[in-house]
Amino acid sequence: MLKYFRQSKKARKISCPNCLTEQEVPGGAVSVYCKNCRRRIDIKKQSPADLPKPSPPKWKPKVVSISCPHCHSLQEVLASAISAYCKNCNQRITIRHETKTDFQADVNMTKIRSITCPHCNCIEKVPAAALSCFCHECGNRINLQNYEIRGRFRGDLDTKGTVFISCNGNVEGNINTGAAIIAGRFKGEIIAEEKVEIRPSARLYGKIRTPSLLAATGATLKGHLHIGKQSSLKS
Repeated sequence: MLKYFRQSKKARKISCPNCLTEQEVPGGAVSVYCKNCRRRIDIKKQSPADLPKPSPPKWKPKVVSISCPHCHSLQEVLASAISAYCKNCNQRITIRHETKTDFQADVNMTKIRSITCPHCNCIEKVPAAALSCFCHECGNRINLQNYEIRGRFRGDLDTKGTVFISCNGNVEGNINTGAAIIAGRFKGEIIAEEKVEIRPSARLYGKIRTPSLLAATGATLKGHLHIGKQSSLKS
């Protein structure tokens, strides 16, 4: 009785021969009533072909192709594998240095860049992927995030990342940033440590201080422009 009770708990899917509605029934059932048309279904008469086929798995393991150093045959292995046996010569292949995991790839892609602290003008070296850091000289926090402005924005923005103003952006205020890309309307002052890029749809009214300026044909710029190194801009 205990064995029969455990088997009866397993459910399986069947298809109603009258309305073709798929539904779950207990594994030990011999007949049920359809939940849609309320007609009786004789489960014993249904052949295995009438039963719904299992859907293929949606997740597929990530594989990479490698070459065997012994017989030079190509074969596919899991991307996270560190070793495998060749399907041709049955020799062990060490693939620790041939394939890299996503974490190792992200670590190798990390770059170091130099920024200037807006509080004490001290030069700091930080990872390119960092969102913020603390100055080792004055101890103040430095914002390193990138911003994309869409729509209307009023106020000041201070970051050593990149500020992008989209075509429908309308900004009024002062921006002190590492780099700026302007494609919309801006009114105020921009101080960029690296560069300022002006797109053809940009309309700027105010003051720009940057060591490098890239302006496209069709852009509107009214105001004062200072191009030079960061030391000369602050003087």
